[in-house]
Amino acid sequence: RYQEVQILYQIGQTVLTSPDLKTALEKILSEAVAVDSFDLGTILLVDPSGRKIEAAASRGYRDPANIERRPSEEATKWSRYRAGWYRNTTVVENVAESEGLRTLKREGIQSAVLTPVRAGEKTLGILQVGSRTPRQFDAEKVRLLEAIGNQMGVAIQKSSLYEEAKRNLDRIQALREIDLAITSTLDLHGILHVLLEKIDLV
Repeated sequence: RYQEVQILYQIGQTVLTSPDLKTALEKILSEAVAVDSFDLGTILLVDPSGRKIEAAASRGYRDPANIERRPSEEATKWSRYRAGWYRNTTVVENVAESEGLRTLKREGIQSAVLTPVRAGEKTLGILQVGSRTPRQFDAEKVRLLEAIGNQMGVAIQKSSLYEEAKRNLDRIQALREIDLAITSTLDLHGILHVLLEKIDLV
């Protein structure tokens, strides 16, 4: 329990202090892989378009090409995601005999845990960790991985809110500059130049 609290505290600090989402996710993935000395870890997130999932962070791949999703596999993974395959934690103690998971198989992973990255009830992606030796997973370690998945969801939400706030501030600043241009000059050419510049920004 003490180790679990320490890990979750460290992840909480990472969420608060990381300068960007990518840095936060890479640090959190390192903590997840260290939970049970896993050989491989991947964070897959739903694309902003909502049509596919993409690797946001990875560790322990022997062949970097395996990190990139092949089109057929991406479609399969996405259909499984949509069907709810990744809405709950899945423990796979024999990857070789399981359906799918081709990337993990190519990497020689024997046993894996796949847990959702959540923000409230919304599933934002999947945390995958795996071992190249056969394992039976301790229930407490699986529960800790689920908690880490929830912490990742917090990091992603924080990043999204920050980006949205920044976009809104940029828009407000652009509108102020347009207003200033209109009220401070009668030069139509100058006003239109400012308008075009700010419309491009927004």
